Amino acid sequence: MKLIIYRVIEVKTKKQEKAFLRSPRSLYAREEDTHFVNSLCEETKKFFSPSKNPMIKQGEAKRWLLYDV
Repeated sequence: MKLIIYRVIEVKTKKQEKAFLRSPRSLYAREEDTHFVNSLCEETKKFFSPSKNPMIKQGEAKRWLLYDV
């Protein structure tokens, strides 16, 4: 059995935010899904903004990146 180790990082910097926004595109490009339509970056940013998303005004939303080690 092969042990696979991952590193999970919370998105905190602009560079990490860009990687988070690009991640769906890079995942689906590998699968060659011809029907994939990438979400708009600004819409994704709004989703995680408490000032623009009423669903998280009383809570908290965090973004994470998963990397192979």
